[in-house]
Amino acid sequence: MIVIVSSSSLSLVPATGATAPVSSRGLLPLLRQALKFMLVGGAGTGAYVLLYLVLAGPLGSLPANGVAWLLTTVATNNLHRWFTFGIRRPSSPAADEIVGLVSSLIALLLTTLALGLLDTTTGPAQVIALVAVNGLVGTARFLFLRGWFSR
Repeated sequence: MIVIVSSSSLSLVPATGATAPVSSRGLLPLLRQALKFMLVGGAGTGAYVLLYLVLAGPLGSLPANGVAWLLTTVATNNLHRWFTFGIRRPSSPAADEIVGLVSSLIALLLTTLALGLLDTTTGPAQVIALVAVNGLVGTARFLFLRGWFSR
């Protein structure tokens, strides 16, 4: 999938070359949704880092990462569906939850890889790595989830 952004729309171009517009409502609604996504994502990342720091001592860094990821992912996926994308009664809540969890697995895999590459159990380097990876993956998740909820 290739993402094409213009001043009036955001389009996803599948491998077949056909263009499927995600939104024809303009750039302002896209920016508004992106801001909401960042607010929810930022709060979720803050909660994730705090949970990780609390759990890393007793559980170790990798189990703490998994537990913190699972708890904050379920919460932020529901907030994104309701607050960011305005979905009040999803037509398929189980499918929406699965899509949110699967898209979040990329963040879990990348943060686990980043933690595995660092030498220390906890500290500033790990917090910076967790926030940086979550920020990059969050951008990709926004575009993916926006396309999913606009279908």
